[in-house]
Amino acid sequence: AALGRHLAALPCDVHTGKLLVLGAFLGVASAAADVASMLSVRSPLKSTQRDQQAENFRTLLRNTLRPGGGKSDHCLLAAIMQLWQKDRSNRGRRDLCQKAGLAYERMAEAATVRSQLVAGLRGLGFDVGGEDDRGGSEWRVLRAATAAAFFPQVARVDRPPKEFTESLAGAIEKQAEARRLRYFILTDAASEASIGSAAQTETGTGWLWRRQDSTTRAFLHPSSLLFKEASYSCPYVVFSSKQAQEARGDKPSRVNLSEASEASVYALLLFGGRLRADTQRNEVSVDEWITFSSGSTTVVALVEKLRREIDALLLQKVENPRMSLGGSPVARAVSTLIGTDGLG
Repeated sequence: AALGRHLAALPCDVHTGKLLVLGAFLGVASAAADVASMLSVRSPLKSTQRDQQAENFRTLLRNTLRPGGGKSDHCLLAAIMQLWQKDRSNRGRRDLCQKAGLAYERMAEAATVRSQLVAGLRGLGFDVGGEDDRGGSEWRVLRAATAAAFFPQVARVDRPPKEFTESLAGAIEKQAEARRLRYFILTDAASEASIGSAAQTETGTGWLWRRQDSTTRAFLHPSSLLFKEASYSCPYVVFSSKQAQEARGDKPSRVNLSEASEASVYALLLFGGRLRADTQRNEVSVDEWITFSSGSTTVVALVEKLRREIDALLLQKVENPRMSLGGSPVARAVSTLIGTDGLG
């Protein structure tokens, strides 16, 4: 309810609003506005299939996103908008578009939208460019804000069976090829159920049914940074756009995912759906289909308590817009937890 009251005052859709508010809560307000503005217009990124210069530029830019953002289309979008904002000259911006393979008019439109979104955030009392940007361009935190904002638009990554090769030191596991990874998303009906209340399943059998029979296979769009990615720390990918591709000849219809990022475990736990601990399998599930091992009722209780603290803090912000979130121990603890993957 607290988050919804913030969203009602913003001039954008729910997912974009969540990205802005949660980004400010986590201390990456400006970077969240960068991503939100780029997603609010037709993609400014042109195909690099026949533009090697643009492909090389984006590869170099992707390397600057490490650690934390190298496996994220959303972090790349933020980095591009930051380059646009940094050079205010018309000539410099056109040069950027030439090098990076960008559509100048769409970038200009995105920059205008960004100004409107930032104004909306400031109208709610968020200190964009100040305390609510305490995290700067911490890519892990921005990735987490994206995962939280677009939930339940999450794809599960299934790896192929492990293969090993012999060496002088013994058997060594071979790295899986990107083309052998398989991605699964919730069907539209199951996804809508996740937005509301999770399915009422009391037995382990019901929980497994939700995972297997309510999902469909999807494919990453070739334009995504993750298209050639072969390994993930978190076996889930959040996406902000999907397209249905019609059947052509012998090729069946399929769903393509674009603007995707490796998800954050703590973002899914803290901002996802209903939590459940399966003590028999030693797992924690989010909305009964996203699962993490080494789960316990203690973990679920701690995460749910932290969720309540976050809701209470956002409600206080509604009632007192001048309140600084950056001074809250809860906000700083959550940002540190996400930014360090729980090792801080």
